[in-house]
Amino acid sequence: MKNYLSMLKFLKNKKTNQQLSVEKLSEAYDIIVHIGAPKAGSSAIQKFLLENRSTLLKLGFYYPEHRLDENGISCGHSNLGKNLSDGDHATAAAIMQTYLMEAKKHHCTLLISTESLFDKAETLKEILGNHRCKIIAFFREPLESLYSNYNQGIKRNYLTTRLETFCQSNIDKPDDFISGKVFEHWATIFGKAHITVLGYDTEVFSQTPIQSLFLSLLGIDAASQKQHFKFNTHYINNSYCLAALELKRMFNFVLDKTQRKLNNQIDLFLQGISDNTNKTKYQLADRISTETYEQLKNKFSASALKIREDYLLVLNPNFLNEDKKSKPKTVNQAKLSVEMVDLLAQLKQQKPHLHHYIQQQIEQFLQENTQHYEIIKLAEMFNYDLNQIEIKEAWFNQNQLKNIHNLQLVDLYRDIAYLCYHRGDLSNAQLLIEKAREIRPNGPAIIKLSEIIKQKLSDK
Repeated sequence: MKNYLSMLKFLKNKKTNQQLSVEKLSEAYDIIVHIGAPKAGSSAIQKFLLENRSTLLKLGFYYPEHRLDENGISCGHSNLGKNLSDGDHATAAAIMQTYLMEAKKHHCTLLISTESLFDKAETLKEILGNHRCKIIAFFREPLESLYSNYNQGIKRNYLTTRLETFCQSNIDKPDDFISGKVFEHWATIFGKAHITVLGYDTEVFSQTPIQSLFLSLLGIDAASQKQHFKFNTHYINNSYCLAALELKRMFNFVLDKTQRKLNNQIDLFLQGISDNTNKTKYQLADRISTETYEQLKNKFSASALKIREDYLLVLNPNFLNEDKKSKPKTVNQAKLSVEMVDLLAQLKQQKPHLHHYIQQQIEQFLQENTQHYEIIKLAEMFNYDLNQIEIKEAWFNQNQLKNIHNLQLVDLYRDIAYLCYHRGDLSNAQLLIEKAREIRPNGPAIIKLSEIIKQKLSDK
């Protein structure tokens, strides 16, 4: 097969440290579980496996059905992870037993794929009992993963934070998922010999589709792949283009979280636009300060190399061994604003009920006299006459008030210090930010605000 042969040529040219396993996993294991990681090609793999269920069955693998949305995106067999997260281990175990019984009926190995199990090593082991289990995962370069998870937070979890602030808050925060330390836990629970981790490496994927690599991990050789499968290199579940991402971040300030159906339709619309756009793709380094980027790179470099040495099936010796940071592209803010307005026009034309829903939400927030720059900017995009809007001075908007009980004391000090600073109350801003600095002395956002306030006071 052309794709498989190109992969072998790639491996030969690169002098890889290891080779892909040719072990027929269908003979060695009762169940194979692909756990992600999140934002590491899972949607493409799941769509491919679902479309080739009958072929996989002939080759010794039973892949249970699951749903796809209109953009070809799914969460795989997420019912397992959801029930485990909800503490309903009995239901999860029953689902797994049903899958296993169906696989046994066909004399096949059960094949499962879902990111919802990525942090469920211990509970998964409990419901599997003594069944022989193989774990397959992908590891994405940490800074790429961080940016991708930020995008996902905006897409699905109503995140409103700006990227620079988000990144600064992650500098001092432990993150086993992004660093790859989570694989150490999987190895402890299932045994290192039963864990296979492959790099999510676009250089490798340019030669061989991720779906083909996944089949190779299962032990399906080149001849069988050529005979039975066709591969589509079209990307699935891309990150939003920047205009869609910024627009959705602004929507998140006003969306009603109880309106899940409408909110999901907004995501499907923006995802469809992003999957079919040729707009410039931006990397993390293009959108944050050099200082923040270097701090994040230093944070993850050692742990990423440890994962590479201890767990990674290395196909490309350059993966994680080189700094991919190129000369940052500059985001043209004026052009970005035009693209966002164009997206709104498309939304109004193609999905008028969604445009009307967002418009109503903006009106509701404005009627509550909520003062927030992002909401005012969004209102302008919807052609509101801002001169007719009466806005009272408010310390907190409604979303902030809803979430204030989740804030740690240090974050509360910092946020109120910001409010005081922007209202010109420098003395109280300094008092509060120094209290925050006592609790979190190395917090970059806290240090930065503290220095700014000191400079302002000294200039007086």
